[in-house]
Order: sequence, then structure tokens, then C-alpha cells
Amino acid sequence: MVPRRASAEEARLGPLVTDIAYDSRLNANAASQPVTAHQLPPFCEAYLVAIDEHSAVRLAQSSGSTAPTAITQALAGKFETLSALPDDLKNLSATLQNAGLQSRIFSIRLPMRESKWSEF
Repeated sequence: MVPRRASAEEARLGPLVTDIAYDSRLNANAASQPVTAHQLPPFCEAYLVAIDEHSAVRLAQSSGSTAPTAITQALAGKFETLSALPDDLKNLSATLQNAGLQSRIFSIRLPMRESKWSEF
């Protein structure tokens, strides 16, 4: 999940955070509070990586009850910064494909209805 502003605000003001992690308490007690202090983000962008059934069966047969090496290696070192997110998604897809795993990446931007977002 990636915290986001509304698309128009993000185009005008830039991303809400530079790190994928979101902590509304970070620097919240500072004299100059960040805009995220004690606030839920207005939107969260969620990603789902799915592999097809045939690939899942092959992975289950080869790895048993442990995490499949192909998956753990594909995820290693990724999804740490927001600026690298598009490249991380492309690289993940390519790495899975090179390992013979058919996959699709889904994404959705979800409004956080509980958010009473204010930039002030």
C-alpha cells in the first residue's frame, strides 16, 4: 500500500511521501509539523501480484511448505522507495517471467473515507 494525495494535488504538489512506509507520528511533535502529522492519507494505492494456477502448482511441488526461492529472489531489494516503484514493478514482472512464472500485476487507488485531509 502506498499513501497518495488526490491525482490533481499530486501533480501540483508532488508525492505525499518519498518512502513507501507511512507513519503519521513521524516528526509530529516537531515545531514545524509535516503535513502527514496525525493524518490518514487521502488515498492508498494497493498492488497485487498474482501468478497463474499452473505456475503456483509448479512452485508448490518444488518448494513444499517453504517460501519459493523464485518469489523471494524476485522481491529482494524492491519496494523500498516510491521513486523506484515503477521500475520495481517492471523488474518484478520480468524476473517472474524469466523464472517461467506467468503473472499479472493489479493496482487500485482507494480513497480513505475516514481521512479528513488538510494541507494546512
